[in-house]
Amino acid sequence: MTRSAATWTVRGSVGAACLAVVACQAPTETCAPPALISGSWRYAAEQQAPEAAQLTGTLDITGQRCTDLDGTLDVVLTDARGDSRRIAGRVTGQMLDASSIRFDALIGAVPRQHLATLRGDSLTGSWLELSGGAGGATGQFRAKRGGS
Repeated sequence: MTRSAATWTVRGSVGAACLAVVACQAPTETCAPPALISGSWRYAAEQQAPEAAQLTGTLDITGQRCTDLDGTLDVVLTDARGDSRRIAGRVTGQMLDASSIRFDALIGAVPRQHLATLRGDSLTGSWLELSGGAGGATGQFRAKRGGS
């Protein structure tokens, strides 16, 4: 093979490799989410530990792409003494299938992981504060599509 032919062979191989990399980076099909959950949800939760409390407010799912979701949780926590305080944070998560959802609500520096089941316009499930130590908050929640 002549030097010129070898140069073109190397250039052709490099060009084909570059095209293969670009082709693999560009999606070839669209991704449909297993279920549409975007929108505003009336959120209510019972905190069972470390002390009893009620949480009411809004879960807004503002972004949903493929199985990923994001949004905000904005609630009022009322403890057993009747004292209330607002807590809010960013929500990120994913749909595991058409009826199972896992999402984290970042409240301050501590995420609250939610595991939910979707049935029609309702979400139900449990949540756990991922504090890294003993005594993290836990509870049950429900959300109904339709806002506050």
